[in-house]
Amino acid sequence: TGGKISAAIKAGEIETEITKKDIESTENRLISELAQRYFQVKLADEALVVRKQVLEGMKKHLYNATKLEENGIIAPSEKIVAEVAVSEANREVLSAEKNTKLGRTALANTLDADQITENLTSPFFTNITLYSLASYKEAALKNYPELNKVLLQKQLADQAVKAKKAMYYPEVAAFGQTILAHNNPIGFGILESSKERPWVVGVGITYNIFSGMKNKNELKAAVSARKGIDFLEAKAQKDVTTLVENMYFEIQKSQDEIDNLKVQEKLATELVRARQKAFAEGLATSTDVIDAENGLSLVKLLILNAKYIYITSLAGLLEFSGQSKDFMKYTH
Repeated sequence: TGGKISAAIKAGEIETEITKKDIESTENRLISELAQRYFQVKLADEALVVRKQVLEGMKKHLYNATKLEENGIIAPSEKIVAEVAVSEANREVLSAEKNTKLGRTALANTLDADQITENLTSPFFTNITLYSLASYKEAALKNYPELNKVLLQKQLADQAVKAKKAMYYPEVAAFGQTILAHNNPIGFGILESSKERPWVVGVGITYNIFSGMKNKNELKAAVSARKGIDFLEAKAQKDVTTLVENMYFEIQKSQDEIDNLKVQEKLATELVRARQKAFAEGLATSTDVIDAENGLSLVKLLILNAKYIYITSLAGLLEFSGQSKDFMKYTH
């Protein structure tokens, strides 16, 4: 058939491989989604702990302010400021509790579960050893399922071009005919002699000498589609390697932020202690203590957020480099 049948068989095989890549891509995407939603719950849970710590600190400050105000050491307005701070801290706790519920609902949807009530045991992790950026880019070009699909689609387009070119070739059919058995007066018998078994053989050729411009136009369209995939492949490769690079640097950036914020956390903790002591001695205002408490909680929340970005960026890096299944080894 001029190659039409072989092209169709090869195209079927390629389409099967494309389907496999679709499945692999879906699996990798779900791993990234699981990582995102799992650690989103961890982020909400630990943020709730921070908010509760702030609330306890504000309640303690209000208690101290009440005693000092009763003894005439501070003005009544200082106690009012402390009461407002307790109210605000309580509002933040209620908001954080809602965030944990929303996060667990999203995680349950990913896991196809009714609800997630138990505590999540895998902690935030950082400071993992990354390979070189070049190795992740190389892995992406080789393993990322969506890029693999583009390569397969290019092969599929090649087969489409072959099939259209086959329209210009004749269809050749060879045939042969003979009598293997016959009925005779004695009964059913087999012809054994070649003289008794005459053959008819031949070759048939079919060629469409006129199809208007149909074949030419279809071939031109197939070739154009093939060239279009080349441009798509180049753009897809550039986009994927750019994403890999961005996520790689996002991981490094998050690690730097965590290291710097931990230093700030130590300073903020000491500032809270100093402000509380100064307030008890009448050398600081309620606003000073509240600002110090809020400053410490802000640093703690920034650390948690940086850890979350670190992990989700890692999940993305592994997904785009075709290594999503390796993510699980970091959670143990």
